[in-house]
Amino acid sequence: MINELSARIWARADFQSEYALLLQKSLSNSTKVTGVAIAPLGTDSIRRLLQCATHFAGSTERVHREAAYRIATSVWSLFGTEYRNVQDISSFVLGRLGNFPAVHYLARGDAEGEDDLPRPLWFEIRTHEDANSVNVTAKISVTLTDFQKRLWDSLASGASVAVSAPTSAGKSFALQRFLLGSLHEHSAWGLYIVPTRALINQVSDSLSELINQNGYGSLAVSTIPIPPSDLGKASGVYILTQERLHILLESGADVPFRIVVVDEAQMVGEGARGVILQTVIERLRTNAPEAQMFFGSPQTANPAIFGRLFDLPALEIVTELESPVAQNLIFLDTDPLLINQVAVSAIIGSRQERLGTIVMDQGLYDRDQTLAYLSWVFGRDEKSLVYARGQANCEDIADKLVQLAKEVETENAPPADALLQEFSAFIAEHVHPRYLLVDSVLHGVAFHYGNMPAIVRKMIEEFFEEGRLSYLVCTSTLLHGVNLPAKNLFLLDPTKGRDWGTAEDIPVSALEFWNLAGRAGRLGKDFEGNVYLIDIASWQSQPLEGDKQQSVTSALTDAITTRGEELVRFIEDRGHSSGRSQALENTFVKALNDYRKGDLQQMFNKMGLPDDSNLRIRIEGALADAAGGIDVPAWITERNINVSVFRQQEMFDYLRKRILEIGPAELIPVHPLRPWDEALKSLLRVFKRIHTRFEKKAGADRSQYFYAPLALRWMRGDPLPMLIEDAFQYKQKKRKRAIKIATVIREVMSDIEQDVRFRYVKYVSCYNDLLAEALEQTGNSELRPRIPGLPLFMELGASSRTMVNFIGIGVSRTAAGILTGKAANKEMTRPEVERWLRTQNWNTADVSNIVLRDVMRIVGRS
Repeated sequence: MINELSARIWARADFQSEYALLLQKSLSNSTKVTGVAIAPLGTDSIRRLLQCATHFAGSTERVHREAAYRIATSVWSLFGTEYRNVQDISSFVLGRLGNFPAVHYLARGDAEGEDDLPRPLWFEIRTHEDANSVNVTAKISVTLTDFQKRLWDSLASGASVAVSAPTSAGKSFALQRFLLGSLHEHSAWGLYIVPTRALINQVSDSLSELINQNGYGSLAVSTIPIPPSDLGKASGVYILTQERLHILLESGADVPFRIVVVDEAQMVGEGARGVILQTVIERLRTNAPEAQMFFGSPQTANPAIFGRLFDLPALEIVTELESPVAQNLIFLDTDPLLINQVAVSAIIGSRQERLGTIVMDQGLYDRDQTLAYLSWVFGRDEKSLVYARGQANCEDIADKLVQLAKEVETENAPPADALLQEFSAFIAEHVHPRYLLVDSVLHGVAFHYGNMPAIVRKMIEEFFEEGRLSYLVCTSTLLHGVNLPAKNLFLLDPTKGRDWGTAEDIPVSALEFWNLAGRAGRLGKDFEGNVYLIDIASWQSQPLEGDKQQSVTSALTDAITTRGEELVRFIEDRGHSSGRSQALENTFVKALNDYRKGDLQQMFNKMGLPDDSNLRIRIEGALADAAGGIDVPAWITERNINVSVFRQQEMFDYLRKRILEIGPAELIPVHPLRPWDEALKSLLRVFKRIHTRFEKKAGADRSQYFYAPLALRWMRGDPLPMLIEDAFQYKQKKRKRAIKIATVIREVMSDIEQDVRFRYVKYVSCYNDLLAEALEQTGNSELRPRIPGLPLFMELGASSRTMVNFIGIGVSRTAAGILTGKAANKEMTRPEVERWLRTQNWNTADVSNIVLRDVMRIVGRS
């Protein structure tokens, strides 16, 4: 009945006219654009719109419910102080929609809200709110949206769950509270799988804060793959990438996970890393078949795929299409002739309507200047995200915003916020004095990308959230779950990296566009967000015309079913180098492992390949031929699925031969904290073996002379400025021409993140495993414990036990290095590190407030 009534109202031309007028007024107010005459909206019209909204809020049709939200929030924002009962009626509409965070934001401390509603309506909303309230602890309860409550109830049933929802739906709010409450109640272990290191920091910080708030001090939080016995607690949560999880699972640590969260689960379809993600989840399902699984992915058309991939027939599906925060799509179109004017229009209802024209103080010329200047004109009074093409472009846009900020600053302007001044000094000392952030943060502008030091990235996120920073220029880290919501988002032909085959930028897809758009507006802090689309007609793609939902696929399945012939050729080429085609390489090793275990047919069946498929027969034949010449033990190939089995065999043969020829001493890496010359000489040899036998580099290659010193300094815990200065001197000498320090800083950060912490971690891990087995087979098993844990040291950037454990409890590497320098004991265990943090007098400690923020999260938790 309510749907029929809503449909009749929606079909009326007079309603559509008044609704469009309201939205036009709201958008003009939000963008501060004038120039188009807008008819007045009278009291009767406002009353009629609110009446319509009360009906729409009870409908099950998405278009009606979105209109109810728009009417309630727009009327309140425009007329809330002019008309009696607007707050009460708007609160009722939002409450009927089940959007209680918006209800609380509208009230903002007004304890009298809704008192003037008729009792039946008041009772309806109070009943709904009570039904959406859940107890997080005995003393703490939270009120959820309808979507969050459905998610909570599914999790509380004990079922495994797959969720598809918009970015701004508030999934993590409910999920993280449920996860920690369950682990605390059952004294159990949980796992949170994230796709990037940046998300490790963000999720661990969020969980640590909840542990502090809710009194869950018995829970450990670990971001490194060490067994529970080293954590000093009987329960807790691991936050790991799929690569770190792979290390934990293959270490022999039997962790009885009660709940496993796979965040950004659509990454199972992302090439080489997708193959690893599927492999570790399959392993988890084997090790802990009773674990409750959670798969979260944005706007997914086929969330049931996770049940099929991982044998979860009873998987519950929770879907949500509505966003609890409205996103305004606002078009800014420049004119090649009238270069100081921009036409402003917006989507109103289902049409693009003109809002007006802005005449600016300067002309618009190139792409970057246009993006920076329009972001400044339309975003400077509120928190704004600006999307850039890459790291260098990120810094360039930020620099232009700083210049614009300086133009309006007066000589008598107050100094920058004291914390920002301290942050600026901290960056100068711990990154480089000429890093652009040193100056930009003093003017309320920062940039954010994945290779930045964790503590710098973390402080930028916090200061932006707190409103100390007004502008944040970002790269595609926003596409991978990093949560940085703001009032405004500015986009000009957004891309997500470069296709190295064509040397062209890759435009974001329609789904990725809507994922980005979901960053505009914050649940419980904004009613709406503004997405500014600059010169959209000239974009490489038109994301508004594409599908808002994605169909998730398996990268492993795709590599076999769609690239099967290419895979066969890859397997048949026994001389291929490792790293050349990583997705095929990972698929090859995964399939060979399944073949050796007798599980290959099961894998083919799950993919739907017919028994008599020619492709199936050819792949199995190629795997059989490959397996015939392999004597690397299965435990090694299963631990190292990202290194070709042929290259593992070549290194294995070499190590066994050399041990017999010269003995094992020269082949065992030296601990990074040994004397510099000794440790460097050893690491140079290891890297050269990797280059020659894994990567098949030419004999004349000398890249180990750059990467080995960099990796050694990183593992020793040396500060980033030292690494940057070394790299600057090396590159200056090699290139024999002047180079920009900004370029070197970015290159060093990339070298650390992409090479030391990924490429060499992968290869040294495999080298160590092969060396351990070679020692065993040559009668030198007593030397296996002497092999140092270089992969972990490279991943963390630390090799002293104290510094490793500081990082393991969630302290950033920079802060961990500072704290390790203060600590008298360099061999503290994790419990000793936590105890040391609790017993220091931080009020008198000579430590930056930036480091203290890092410390206080941990002190409060432990």
